[in-house]
Amino acid sequence: MIIQSRLTPEDNCPVTPSVEIYLLSALPDSWENGELKGAAVKGALTADISWQNGELSCCTLKRTNKERSVLQAKIVYRNKSITVDIDAKPLIIVPGLFTAYK
Repeated sequence: MIIQSRLTPEDNCPVTPSVEIYLLSALPDSWENGELKGAAVKGALTADISWQNGELSCCTLKRTNKERSVLQAKIVYRNKSITVDIDAKPLIIVPGLFTAYK
């Protein structure tokens, strides 16, 4: 699995405010290097993701619909996670520091 996502509603909230995104959770050994562009992610987002030697190189998240987009994303990679706010700017995730840049 290259990318997996699930919506995470808060208690008593009619709008889904956040999404959990799992990166390279079950990458086949035979796919050592590669990239995926424009993958649909729940919460009105798309992702571009690339990897080298089976390790995440970069992931960029973009909103596809301003009115229906989630407000926050929890990004999980190799048992580490970061939570980021989603706004109009693309979000770039760098695995070495596991930080996000806008």
